[in-house]
Amino acid sequence: MRDSTAVILGAKKKIQSQYDNFDLSKICFPEQLSFIKDPNPWVIADCSRRSGKTEGCVYDLLDTAIRNEGINCLYITLTRANAERIIWAKLLHANEHYKLQGIPNYSKLSLTFPNGSVIYLSGCNDKSELDKFRGLALKLVYIDEVQSFKSFIKELVDEVLAPALADYAGKMKFIGTPGPIASGFFHKLLSNQEFSRHHWTFWDNPYLPALKEGITHAQVLDRELKRRGVSIDHPSIRREWFGEWVTDTESLVFNYGDHNDFVNEPQLTDYVIGLDFGTDDADAISVLGWHKNFKEVYLVEEYVQNGLSVSEIVAEVEKRYKKYNPLKIVADTGANGKKIALEISKRLGVPVSAADKQRKVEHITWLNDAMRTRKFFARASGRFAQDCAIIEWDYDKSTSDRLIIKDDPHSDICDAVLYSYVEALAWLSEPAKPIKNLKEQWAEFSKNMADDAIENSIKRQKEQENDDNFFATSGLDPEDTIKYFVNKKRGA
Repeated sequence: MRDSTAVILGAKKKIQSQYDNFDLSKICFPEQLSFIKDPNPWVIADCSRRSGKTEGCVYDLLDTAIRNEGINCLYITLTRANAERIIWAKLLHANEHYKLQGIPNYSKLSLTFPNGSVIYLSGCNDKSELDKFRGLALKLVYIDEVQSFKSFIKELVDEVLAPALADYAGKMKFIGTPGPIASGFFHKLLSNQEFSRHHWTFWDNPYLPALKEGITHAQVLDRELKRRGVSIDHPSIRREWFGEWVTDTESLVFNYGDHNDFVNEPQLTDYVIGLDFGTDDADAISVLGWHKNFKEVYLVEEYVQNGLSVSEIVAEVEKRYKKYNPLKIVADTGANGKKIALEISKRLGVPVSAADKQRKVEHITWLNDAMRTRKFFARASGRFAQDCAIIEWDYDKSTSDRLIIKDDPHSDICDAVLYSYVEALAWLSEPAKPIKNLKEQWAEFSKNMADDAIENSIKRQKEQENDDNFFATSGLDPEDTIKYFVNKKRGA
């Protein structure tokens, strides 16, 4: 028994000795190391861009996997494509560079080590993806780009991931950059006393590639300021390069605010349905309504669902068509959307109009103006209101004549709402003419009758006075009335 134990311990010692060159104290800079070594089970890093937080995540995942036998580590970001783009290549590079012997599975985005430990990378773009994480026993979980997750992240953390840490007394770590507004799940975590917070920026990162070329941190930022044509005090610069939580509404695509919330739906007379069909994304239906006498538009219904078949989509549209009897149905007919639109037209016997996507930025301006002037309302708890707080312009890809929206996070409902708003005719609404009750009508009639009687009396009195003046000045005999009136009749 002692011999077998010695063999096992010897084998473990030999394996660990192979990892001696993977020494985090030599690889990481102080801010990274402090974050990785934090003993708290709940840890946050809110950093600027290019701060080295992703590299810190890579080193932490690798170190945890090789130092613990037979455990699972998990990295989650918005989409699988993002996980592959952000961290996969860096994970493979570090594994090879430090000879950690992890075996990659490219189809599963996983890395398996000789000690049986595995690192998994995954995406989680909506609530429908939560179940794929249930049942895992986890030693370490990273959630990246936390500021861009939608409201379902609370369920992901509380109901799915936190219980999965119980087996190994694992840790959960959140990394991201400040969002464009100081609210949301990530911002609330920063004030939670149970979480350990770390903050560092691009200025603390000594391993920027540009530094090897003799370019300083200040020169890197100055080049960006000139490209963007903004000052160092611009909200997006403070947020992205200094990691500060400042209001940056210019970065948001949709300018929804608290003043656009509504609770009780008013009486509405007209409706438009907007459709956004997803290939990789979800399908979305929006229903906008307004009253023919008012210019305010209300988002009365939202529907967002993944994995629907064509017949299921058509059935959902038909259900709302029968309920609202809309003036128009408008949809994104690009790609597979054209087939779905034709099927809807065939089933309902009404045409489905194609959304004008070429003027999307212009239409966003229209919708933003409606929200600014309180002509557009939605429910604060709805997907549209929540998505408006995280959908941003991509200034890195935008040009002087073309604005680009960031690929992630993506909103299906925002596009559906935009399509339907452009077709809503609330701007043609006219105030209704006031309807008087019978009492008011009788009072007005009596007043008019009295006014007419007074005017007629005054008119007769003036005529009598004119006649008297005529006899007084004409020299005619007032008794000769017949002659007088005959002459008057002839106009003499």
